[in-house]
Amino acid sequence: MAGAAMAGAMLALRDIYEGPTKEEIPIEVEASGEPHNVDKDGVDLTVDGIDVSSPALERKDPLPAPKARRSR
Repeated sequence: MAGAAMAGAMLALRDIYEGPTKEEIPIEVEASGEPHNVDKDGVDLTVDGIDVSSPALERKDPLPAPKARRSR
């Protein structure tokens, strides 16, 4: 019985020190159209008046699955 009382006291102390829990609201952003495909098209933009660009990366073949080892 003492263990349950101690657990209750610990929860009460947590609530006193940390305050009540806050419900966080998820943020949703809506945009018209499809997002820019940086993998295919690269990036071209302006940051603080400076033009920044990066070409799309060369596409690589996926790595093959590792061969299963036989156990002895």
